Amino acid sequence: MFLTVSVIALSLLLYLLFAGHINGFPVYKRSKTGITSQEILDICIGGNVPEEKVCARVPAGITESGIFIVDLQTVGYKDLTVDDNGVYGAHSSPSEDFQVFFDDQGKVDSVTRIDKNDEETKREIQTSRNHFIITRQYSLPRKEKKIPTYDS
Repeated sequence: MFLTVSVIALSLLLYLLFAGHINGFPVYKRSKTGITSQEILDICIGGNVPEEKVCARVPAGITESGIFIVDLQTVGYKDLTVDDNGVYGAHSSPSEDFQVFFDDQGKVDSVTRIDKNDEETKREIQTSRNHFIITRQYSLPRKEKKIPTYDS
């Protein structure tokens, strides 16, 4: 009986220690649908990510869905696609313009997507301090046929 309880306790402890990791790399969030534009802006502008969820090197050998935050001060931008997952066949880098509003603490309060077809509004917002552009980068293995699209 004692051995069974010890094994269960050890299994639970190991699960709690490594539940936030995939292949030894810290996971920001487990998701098959990505993250919203507001979440991206919160991360990039606010930097509100616990240090234990930031990767100091490119996650490699990842075979399940997860979102990783990589410290670009320790990893070169061009190294982001060197992940030991084979050859990529489909690439996409869609960009979107946003007008971002902040609360009193400097956190992202609300985000409005700027319609690319509305030149007057786009020109007016591009000169303001609260204009941001998000460029997502998708690279899929050759066997995949479709680049995912995510709503903001």
